[in-house]
Amino acid sequence: MLIKGNSVDPRFIGTPPMPLRGLTPDGRGSLEFAIDFGGDADPRYRCRLTATGTLACLVDVYDEGVEFKRNSVSQEQLCRPSRDGYCGPN
Repeated sequence: MLIKGNSVDPRFIGTPPMPLRGLTPDGRGSLEFAIDFGGDADPRYRCRLTATGTLACLVDVYDEGVEFKRNSVSQEQLCRPSRDGYCGPN
């Protein structure tokens, strides 16, 4: 998951590239964004920055949480989607 300003660029293994999503304030100190995995559910991630500098997110429909560590990556390290939209050799 790449965060650029007020947008998130979700990159999940096994899914085709998704468009940028806006981070929406929920009015309670969290930021939310939706992810479409192609199933019946419509998960929304509700996230906050932790005191240790990680991004902790609750995923409503899956009743789980995830924590993302901040990393710097170069353009060369990013996936270049193949013709079918998935990461891998072109």
